[in-house]
Amino acid sequence: MTSWIFLVLEWIVFGVVVYAIHKWYYKNRPKPLPKSSMKKDSVLDENSNLFASKAEHYHWRIKTNIKSLRKNANAVFFDLDALSLENGYGMGLRLAEQKGIGDVSNFYVFKNNIEDRDLLKYIHVDETPMGAWQVYLLMTSQTQLPVWWHAGCIKRTFIWRDDDLYNIEPLRRYELSGLLKTDILTPSVEVEKGSGLTTAQIYCSYWHDWQGLVREHVEIQMQNGQVTSYEKKDCFVIYNYNCGIRF
Repeated sequence: MTSWIFLVLEWIVFGVVVYAIHKWYYKNRPKPLPKSSMKKDSVLDENSNLFASKAEHYHWRIKTNIKSLRKNANAVFFDLDALSLENGYGMGLRLAEQKGIGDVSNFYVFKNNIEDRDLLKYIHVDETPMGAWQVYLLMTSQTQLPVWWHAGCIKRTFIWRDDDLYNIEPLRRYELSGLLKTDILTPSVEVEKGSGLTTAQIYCSYWHDWQGLVREHVEIQMQNGQVTSYEKKDCFVIYNYNCGIRF
């Protein structure tokens, strides 16, 4: 009889401890701001533009249709409709292999038995802001495709709308409404034309677990429908962060 009493008392004490821990955790955990307050006066969502929309559709395709892309990677041009391949060439997709210390997936161009990862040599581009933007999306595809082990350090979470920002765990404890009222997160493209050369300045923001919140600047030069230069100009760190994992 005495043993049953002690057993009941142990369960009561255990329940009280669990309840206390549960209550403390939910009281002290970092809480994200309410969505309604974060979206108020948000430049990012209000200025949700064609660049962000195009990127969301393209990233959805390359992240959720891997099997079909392996059979027909030319499907990327359904979204990247300002780009096209030279006649006679096709687009292929090689997926990261689980070997060595890491591997990335990559697109490649092929013709007969020849394969080349230098995509821009075979791409025709409309010399417009959207054409330049789609070149940027194509060139950053690796950050959205499957990776293996150490190659995970290239993964990015691009910021297209408010949700993308406040769903990032390390940022949830901060007041972000002020940042959302600026245009620093909104993807943008500036184009200048002169002497037969079209120069595009691409600005895009993303989250990286070893850098933090970053505003990237890429310059793309185009001439006669070809990309003549693709150069990363700057990476401005808005919020510095390192997840602490060492590869």
